[in-house]
Amino acid sequence: MRNSQFNPRKRVPDVILLGALFVSDRLVKAIFIASDRYVCNAFGPWGAPLPSVSVGIVSAIVLFFVAFFWVREERFVSRTALIMIFGGGFGNLYDRVLYGCVSDYGFVSWFPAFNLSDVMLTLGVIILGIYILVDERKTSISRERDF
Repeated sequence: MRNSQFNPRKRVPDVILLGALFVSDRLVKAIFIASDRYVCNAFGPWGAPLPSVSVGIVSAIVLFFVAFFWVREERFVSRTALIMIFGGGFGNLYDRVLYGCVSDYGFVSWFPAFNLSDVMLTLGVIILGIYILVDERKTSISRERDF
């Protein structure tokens, strides 16, 4: 977060990407729901036995904080990762609020069912984690050179 000045015009591409991720998620879910090849996950992430209401409340709070950091972030990679996290979380929260469960359709015999929102969330977290580690390493190397 380099510049504390918020410029809404700079976020138009971000909002377009966020919209595209959300629409893609809705379309893929609609296809799988129409073909009746999905499972309604009323539990938490990875099928954890958590009540849907508590998962929804925690998701909304987390999404608020992700959005807060996203609008303040200036760096492209971390901003894009935050958009992926927000888009995936919003897609699943939308399902949970509307239907009381999340529509999962990705089935691998040894892995819990998942959907495109889960993939976006996971990739966003991985990208952000790697970016933070690399950025921190660059910063520490830079500090060492200053001495």
